[in-house]
Amino acid sequence: MQRCIGVTVLTDTAEDRIVGAHLVGHQGEDLIHLFAMAMRHGITASALQDGISAFPTFSSDVKNLF
Repeated sequence: MQRCIGVTVLTDTAEDRIVGAHLVGHQGEDLIHLFAMAMRHGITASALQDGISAFPTFSSDVKNLF
C-alpha cells in the first residue's frame, strides 16, 4: 500500500486545534477532507487523532500525522 509522500499538519497547540493541512501524494485527496471537517466543525487535533478508523485504510494513518 502506498502512503502519502508529504504531509504537513499545522496545529495551535495552546488551543489543540488544527489550523491547516497539506497532503501530497497517493490518496492525499481522500484524507484532506478529514482535516477540512475538523477545522470547520471545531474538532480538536487530539479528538481527530484519537478517532477510530477502518484498518488498513489511509485514514487510519491520521493518528500518526501529528
